[in-house]
Amino acid sequence: MRLPAPISLIVFLLLLAAFPLFADPVQTVAPGRVWITVDDHEVCIPAISSHPMNQQLPEITRAIIVNPHYQREIVNVFNLLANSAQNHGVTDDLLIVGLQYLVATDVLYHDLPDDVLYWTLNTWQWGHESEDLPELPRPVFASSYTFIDSTAHRIADLCPNLELLMVMGQSAGAGMTQRYAGGTTLPGEFDSFTVTFLSSCLGHLMYLNEERRELGTNDVFTLPPASQIARCPGYNMYPYGLEDLNSYMAAQGADAIRQRYPTRWFVYLTGSLDNQLLPTFCPVLFQGFQRVQKHRVFWNYLNYLYGPAIQFRQRMFVVDGVGHSTYGMFNSDLGRFFLFDWNPEAADGPDPFARQVSRQESTVPSPAVQLNVHPNPFNEQVSVTVKDPSARALTVTLYDLLGRQTLQRELSASSGIRTLTIDASSLASGIYVLNVSTGGESLASRRVVLLR
Repeated sequence: MRLPAPISLIVFLLLLAAFPLFADPVQTVAPGRVWITVDDHEVCIPAISSHPMNQQLPEITRAIIVNPHYQREIVNVFNLLANSAQNHGVTDDLLIVGLQYLVATDVLYHDLPDDVLYWTLNTWQWGHESEDLPELPRPVFASSYTFIDSTAHRIADLCPNLELLMVMGQSAGAGMTQRYAGGTTLPGEFDSFTVTFLSSCLGHLMYLNEERRELGTNDVFTLPPASQIARCPGYNMYPYGLEDLNSYMAAQGADAIRQRYPTRWFVYLTGSLDNQLLPTFCPVLFQGFQRVQKHRVFWNYLNYLYGPAIQFRQRMFVVDGVGHSTYGMFNSDLGRFFLFDWNPEAADGPDPFARQVSRQESTVPSPAVQLNVHPNPFNEQVSVTVKDPSARALTVTLYDLLGRQTLQRELSASSGIRTLTIDASSLASGIYVLNVSTGGESLASRRVVLLR
């Protein structure tokens, strides 16, 4: 590793003294660049890709944009992902692009030119605009999320046969991906391929309204009492909530983000051993103390906020025997399936997340009854068959993809097979979610399509 230039070394040492969190520059700067134009200035961030990004790539059918972890060593993350893809046998038609967001000491240590933008240790994760320190002036500012948008559009231009584009991240990159999914308009900009999101080993999350879990619980959500808000008045400020959004997120607004979020195809992966205690500064006390707990709480929160319909666009999975490990997540059976095989728009059955799950893996939640619908797609009427070994009353509810209840029917207590016919003649064409529940507990769901 080369030393910084002599002039930069003085500034570098001053920054280390003033900002000890900046003490560890990246070991490797990615060799490529992603360029954008801001006010007639060309600026960039480092990047690395599995295929050349200066020519047409007709062989590519699947692309992954990967965000780095907290240490920003995207080359290491990229290599782990590329090796997992190679072991899975999907390198020829898979494009991987890793993006690297630098901080001031990275730029100084590697003596990078002033067209390379930089952030602070946390702000790149949140989509904030880049920095402009007096010692390191930059001609313009840009949100880190803008570079994901630009990369996606570049991939779309180069890959005419693309079927799926995934934006994903591990750890800090997972938090970046979760927030970006709410703020970007990317899924609505492309008709020829599916846009999906995957977060692995999330730490701190962006919640979508003012409610949080009641402390001491994992599944009860309410507005925090005034005494807790007084001790933590910024608990709902971005990046932990939707108040005081940065410029990128504010361009859409809190209401649009909240409405858009459940329409995203999203997979959340967490390791069953990712249970070390995390820093408990006040905005995240409401989210949990360990990553695996935070995932479970957030999944419960999504089901509370949007209803069972969320399960047909998003799902959380727990990978048994894996901790906070990029290698472990990328090389698990679940990780490889969702990274390299999963395409929800091309799913054979009614569940877009269905797959063969090994005994070493578990999913959340697990359906308790068998639910079948026929025909699907349907026109006006659909026949529903529920097989339940328990003699209990059941509620059958039809939701739209925003979680709004459109129809509801009751099934009286009885064991075995029960059937009913739902008349949806008053509803508009579209995709709906049929859910079976009892006492507020979701037991099974199916995606149904109403065509006229």
